[in-house]
Amino acid sequence: MKHRNGQRPPGISQLLPVLLVLTCWTKATLQFYPRPGNDVGGDTFEGDIRMASSNALDDSYVVGVVEFRPELLNMDIRVRTERHYEAYRAMVLGEEARLTDIIVFPELTLNTLSDPVYVPDPLHSPVPCREDSPELLSKLSCLAAEARKYLVINLSEIFDCESVPAEDPRPCGPHGFHRYNTNVVLDRGGAVIARYRKFNLFREAGTNVTYEPEVVTFETDFGVTFGVFTCFDLLFARPALELVKRDV
Repeated sequence: MKHRNGQRPPGISQLLPVLLVLTCWTKATLQFYPRPGNDVGGDTFEGDIRMASSNALDDSYVVGVVEFRPELLNMDIRVRTERHYEAYRAMVLGEEARLTDIIVFPELTLNTLSDPVYVPDPLHSPVPCREDSPELLSKLSCLAAEARKYLVINLSEIFDCESVPAEDPRPCGPHGFHRYNTNVVLDRGGAVIARYRKFNLFREAGTNVTYEPEVVTFETDFGVTFGVFTCFDLLFARPALELVKRDV
């Protein structure tokens, strides 16, 4: 195993031991991150390494951070989304991702507001791969199960206004549903274990926000709890700072 040691330059990637951030990454890498409290620094590594999935007894885990350029919007939207999915699948099952426990994909690079999908409530950890679910989400669930990896994927979500919490007094649009910029977390078995809807939007016309920012976390089988937020959220107290206050 080859290590490239030394200090890492400042950057969002340094937050990954405690928080997952979906944003625009400058480089596709695999990062080696110690558990909280371990003094070993995070190193990028390469080489032919044979390693089983990390577990709660290990002192490290492997995160894959993806850089992805989507197709132009000059083709049939269903064809475009399918191409993106196939590219995602190739990366998840590819040699570079073999060591990873969890893979984080960037924002707004899979589907669009023109072909949003329903995302189930993660309360009971539904497995879309085994259920009557939207095709795209079902395929992503099956992919996570096939690869035996946690996947953090950003989707354009559609949500019926009838399901909006009663404490939200805002009227629904005439079409009867909301559209969200949503992060979905799938576990190694393909279950939806977390869903976060971006609250602090940046020039995202046509996208709704929740009445209050969601503070979302999920636990892993390698003993680490992560928080989830998206890109521009990083500059605001909620939810990013709230997660830090909760010592996630």
